[in-house]
Amino acid sequence: MANICDWRMLIKGNNRDDINTLYSYLASKSIFKINEKTGERTLDKCIYRRDDGVEIPVKHHFFGVGYEGYVEKGDEFQHNSSFYLECCGTCKWSVSNCFLYPSSDNTLTIDMFKATADLDLTVEIFSKESGLQLTEHYIIQNGKMLKNEVKNYKRFFLEMFDSKEEAEKEIGIPISSKQWKNQDKIEVGYFDEEFGII
Repeated sequence: MANICDWRMLIKGNNRDDINTLYSYLASKSIFKINEKTGERTLDKCIYRRDDGVEIPVKHHFFGVGYEGYVEKGDEFQHNSSFYLECCGTCKWSVSNCFLYPSSDNTLTIDMFKATADLDLTVEIFSKESGLQLTEHYIIQNGKMLKNEVKNYKRFFLEMFDSKEEAEKEIGIPISSKQWKNQDKIEVGYFDEEFGII
């Protein structure tokens, strides 16, 4: 079973249709053919289910994203002459594995470099993978990497400390009485997730 990575993305473009095309790649469902003799599965096609329930074929999908996890459409807005779509979801392992350098060689699989170049888009992605305590921040514009930041963050379980003061000293941040009472999990060192491409 793959580790699950949570991600948030802002897609920016001059054409709303291109933004929705990229979203359909993210949220597509993979349809496989199974060889009856060998039992081998091969990716056959990708389907995207629109909000009205109609399923349409799409040209591409991202490895380990969409149907195998979840993808949710967020706010759509226009600022100056650009259109924006915010979305979030999960993927296998990391954004790097699924969006940037997918391990699938199937012709239906696309990476974010090709997708943004083909569709004339800019994307900004933040991620957090709790198993490895890894956080990522990428900006890709028309197939070119503008920002590539990866770092580890720290997770602390308050139940491991004898006192609130001991926890604050070890973690290095103030802990509220409510957090201490609830024995919350505290995470520090990940990216603040403020989109900069607006």
